[in-house]
Amino acid sequence: MERGLPGAFLERLVSFGAQSLDCDREGVNATHADMFVATSPADELREVFRRVVAEGLRWDDVEIVSTNVDTYGVSLDVLCQQTGVGGTMTRGIPLARTRFGRILERCFTWLGDGLPADVLREALEAGEIGANVEVQPVLLARKLRKLHIGWGRGRYTDAVDHLNEPDAESHLRRYDDESEDEFRVRAAFEATCADALRTVLQELLASTPPVPERGDDTVIRSSVSKLATATLGWISLAYVHGPAESQTRERVCNRLRDLVEVDDAETTFGAALATLRDALSDMRAWPLVTSEAKPWTASGGMVHLTDVAHAGTTGRARTFLVGL
Repeated sequence: MERGLPGAFLERLVSFGAQSLDCDREGVNATHADMFVATSPADELREVFRRVVAEGLRWDDVEIVSTNVDTYGVSLDVLCQQTGVGGTMTRGIPLARTRFGRILERCFTWLGDGLPADVLREALEAGEIGANVEVQPVLLARKLRKLHIGWGRGRYTDAVDHLNEPDAESHLRRYDDESEDEFRVRAAFEATCADALRTVLQELLASTPPVPERGDDTVIRSSVSKLATATLGWISLAYVHGPAESQTRERVCNRLRDLVEVDDAETTFGAALATLRDALSDMRAWPLVTSEAKPWTASGGMVHLTDVAHAGTTGRARTFLVGL
């Protein structure tokens, strides 16, 4: 049983079940309270879906009431993606538990750890950034690895200068089993990758303020405004999947733009980064398979998740209470 469930609500639930049984004995068309046990929130929600299908219900006949909307919201979002069933949620999902939240966290790690190339490479390999170029991100990650940057703005700047050189690909050699035409095609492709990676690095460096670097004792001061600008630069390169994630991105960008305009007081770098994290910590994201218009309200053809305080407000025929 989850902590925080109001005792009065439990009493009403027990009383409701007793009244339902009494009504049923009197032959009145009554509502039944059924109970089942599951080993995890994901299993619990899958059982809900199985019962909905078995009873021949439409998804917009169903309301899921949860005592823990964060845990069950994330699980429901995953289940909806797996099954293709649309879902709406009164309170959405914690931003940190979403793909877009992971993109933001990767950005904060990159800034806070002195711009390590490994973090940037992981972001490219995961397909999180690189939307501003036509080369696949995984190929940019391979190219970045070959530059041996390590960390630090100076090494990124040297790498960009190297990629700008006309003979940047002069190290390429023709394979023994490779024809002249095949070699020229490969060299041209490598040059295209180099141009794309240079574009990504230049855009990132243009929006990134000075950061503390490994092995350097220089005290770096910054502001929430500067770090919000850097985060906007990272997000501008991010891939967005679907209208729901696009909505989440726009809401995050609006919050960051407000921070750029409002908070420009300089402080220690660590304090500025912590303040930026805190300013975004309360943001919510929408499920990926959801209504394009209002994913926080119950929509036709979609299952709806709400909290205990708003239970029953949709007027749907079938209610499941999960998280007990």
